[in-house]
Amino acid sequence: MLTTRYTESGLGEPEQDANTALTELDKALRATKIGDQCEAIVRFPRLFEKYPFPILVNSSLLKLAEVFRVGNNILRLWILKVCEQTDKHLDKILNIDEFVRRIFIVYSSNDPVARGLALRTLGAVARIIPEKEQVHHAIRQSLDSHNSVEVDAAITSAMQFAAQSKTFAVSMCGKMSDMIEEQATPDKRKLQLIPILRYMHHDAKTAALVRTLCLNLLSKYPAEDFIITTLESLTQLSISTMIDVPAQVSLLLLYLKDPRTMVRSKTLQCLKDLAVKGAVKWPLEAVQAIVHAGMNRKICARERSKILMVLLKLADSPVGCQVKITESDHLQTLLLDSLVHPDGETGCCALEVITCVLGHYYKENKGTELKLQSIEHSIKNHLEVQLVTAKTENILVRILKCAVELAALSEVHSQYFTKFMFGMLNQNPGYSVAQCLFVTEALAAISANSVGENPLLIYLCDIIKILKNNTSHSYSTEKETQFIERLFTLILQISLITKIEDSHKEQMTKTLDTVSMWSKYKIARCCARYGHHEMSYPLWKQLSEEVWSEHSHFWFDALYEMSLGESILQSGEIKATDGLNSSNKCVPDILNQSIIHYNRAITAMTATSSTAVPMSFQIDYLKLRLEFLQTLLQVTLSCYLVYTPPAYISQSVAQVNKDELLRYGPIIVELRKCVSLLKKSEEAYINLYQKSFDADHATLDLLQLLRYRSHVLAVSIERMCYTRDVHFDQFTSGDTTNPERRSLLQHCAMIKDLSNKFQASLVPGVAKMITPKNCASLLEQVALTCAAPFCMPRFFFQVLQSTSLKLNITPVPRVQGEPITHVPNTHLVVKVEGIVQYTLAAKSTFRTVAQVHLNLNSILQTKLGPNTDIKPSDGTQCLSQTVKPNHDYFSGSFLLTLGNPGLWIANIEATIIDEDGKVWKNGCRSSLTIKVLDDSSKNTSGPVPNRR
Repeated sequence: MLTTRYTESGLGEPEQDANTALTELDKALRATKIGDQCEAIVRFPRLFEKYPFPILVNSSLLKLAEVFRVGNNILRLWILKVCEQTDKHLDKILNIDEFVRRIFIVYSSNDPVARGLALRTLGAVARIIPEKEQVHHAIRQSLDSHNSVEVDAAITSAMQFAAQSKTFAVSMCGKMSDMIEEQATPDKRKLQLIPILRYMHHDAKTAALVRTLCLNLLSKYPAEDFIITTLESLTQLSISTMIDVPAQVSLLLLYLKDPRTMVRSKTLQCLKDLAVKGAVKWPLEAVQAIVHAGMNRKICARERSKILMVLLKLADSPVGCQVKITESDHLQTLLLDSLVHPDGETGCCALEVITCVLGHYYKENKGTELKLQSIEHSIKNHLEVQLVTAKTENILVRILKCAVELAALSEVHSQYFTKFMFGMLNQNPGYSVAQCLFVTEALAAISANSVGENPLLIYLCDIIKILKNNTSHSYSTEKETQFIERLFTLILQISLITKIEDSHKEQMTKTLDTVSMWSKYKIARCCARYGHHEMSYPLWKQLSEEVWSEHSHFWFDALYEMSLGESILQSGEIKATDGLNSSNKCVPDILNQSIIHYNRAITAMTATSSTAVPMSFQIDYLKLRLEFLQTLLQVTLSCYLVYTPPAYISQSVAQVNKDELLRYGPIIVELRKCVSLLKKSEEAYINLYQKSFDADHATLDLLQLLRYRSHVLAVSIERMCYTRDVHFDQFTSGDTTNPERRSLLQHCAMIKDLSNKFQASLVPGVAKMITPKNCASLLEQVALTCAAPFCMPRFFFQVLQSTSLKLNITPVPRVQGEPITHVPNTHLVVKVEGIVQYTLAAKSTFRTVAQVHLNLNSILQTKLGPNTDIKPSDGTQCLSQTVKPNHDYFSGSFLLTLGNPGLWIANIEATIIDEDGKVWKNGCRSSLTIKVLDDSSKNTSGPVPNRR
């Protein structure tokens, strides 16, 4: 992106609208100083990103085209850069012919540099003018020019048009062939022309002609540069057409025997590209041939690594290609030999192939044919070698990643790699802190992915000792601090199910006193995410007293109150403000104290919220937890009503309502209210799920589990207070190996077991009874729910992507805040334009906007005229439309018929539909006020008297 000395938006003040920004840039374009003009030009890409509406883009690019026509070459160069950067907005140009005309006029100049800039600019917009014959003719004419600048520009433009236009590609095939084969064409120019051939894949006939031409070039021009360029073009042509993949693989295998190192290197890169895109069409003979090539002792370690990378891409492909790989007779020999190769990259690539193949075998439940003991021994030796080497941290990370993937295949592998890697972490000789940091992260990954019992649980005391040995009052490097943080993460993760011992807490507290405030925040966040609130709330309190920002103070204060409330629930002790704890196992008192702290947390979190950072998810998440705790309190108090005898009238009420359970009095009514509240909690979690479009997958799974827990508790109570039979729904999730979700699932299973015991105690044919024993079982479920660790999701602390919709409604009122006037009994067109804005903190998005559903609801607010008797159906209109964004821009139109005079409100709501078809409520709304005039007075009034 072109940079300027202006603000991040590059458009002036943030409150500046599109018209004002465009007006200022237009003034700068007409400035007398060339520097001001250049600065205005480079600000246009920012303008398009902020306001990508067709009217503004069309007007701006036409202005730039006019400057291109009358300006100098410096301005034309910057306009070319703008066109290259705004490729996704080019299809919003409405007057394409006028835009091309202003650019193409410069081609008539006597200046070859100006003609070259015109050709390059036309090539940059080739996507919207692929079939402009005058541009095609200009490119062909410039290819014969004697000026090198113009010829280079023509070649660049020809490459761009060949990728877009079938007509141009077919017509230029002969021209390219003649120029390449012509003796007068310099070799450097031929090397520039050959890459154009890769884009001539629009039909099979042209692709066959181009392939024949390239094969002839391989025999005529055996120079290294020609071979490399031609092989790359042939490979890209085969990937695009997908019809000559086997022939291209065979051709590349022939050039794999070429004595030149650069040719072999490029050949292997082309084979890797073919393995990624066209692995399904690889013949078995080709796989065996490349395995044989890898077993050649004469090749260097770098080439063997590249061969193994080709095999890895084939193993990552669909099952058919994996079967071809495993059918190769010499594959096991190649992999086992490569594991013990002295070159670290070669051994690492072999290990990645083994991991992929083993994962395929375990998925298919075929059992492995590879010797696991030999592989494990080789991995162990390889890890030891890499740990000793100080310059292979990247390779070490890849090896540890393979170990984590192998550990996830079976419990035996998990225990083996845990024991081995923890032995490396616990050894005294000098492993660097960075290496220990990577090993700790790998152990945490193995712990998180373990399906059964945590394999690191038996090493918890040893990890505490490692933490004690690495505690220091002055950490010299950032890696040392990160190592302490990772050790805390490992301890907290292992202790998610079990309670942390007091001696371990004491050592952890001593270590916390030696780290910085930023490390304390990260450790406190980790404690909250794994449900260890008894350790996090003192840290939140300390952090709230250290920050200087008011928003940060309220943020930490909210976290402190929340963690304190959860700590009371888990420990069963009410925390006093003076530091003394009062043991009180009375569940209502514990729930009351926790509810008080949650109310304070919500108040503080609301104070943290602002327009820039609304904190809507955090507030909703805390409110749902508060409502759930209030429901648990109501369930507890309802169960205590079992000791209160029912009123005398209860028998009559039961007979009238034909419900035998009502004879037990208020307890049944209260428990049924609790069932209704828990079902509302389920709906609230579903609603929060639908509003969390930007949340990570673990957060969404946690919301589903919290909804499921409300369902389990509701069914358990419903079995007691209703006569009908109800059953638990089955929870289905794609990944239940996450420790937080695994813990919550275990507590849900325990609640279901208690409920099933009550259900099994019922005698068929005998009416249900509400007894103290049954209520005690329900109270046990409540106590179990309170004691369960409440894990905070990642999205509560970190937003890795931010997606928002911005709407623009047409027509626009002349005066801001005033309604739009409309004549009755006529149609009003309401156009809704919008843009999708992304802000990414991660390398990739969790989900993207595939469609936008627009919903318009018009309501008659105020009636005018003598006829005020209007049917309700005439006072409302509901219209909907689903549109697909094009380069983050979408638009839709609605046709409203407003026949009744009065003041109408048109509410427009936009919801997101992702690539999987799920609907997400992002809360994007807009409204339009319409005043329909009353013309009844004109129709009923008589003729106007003539006055003289």
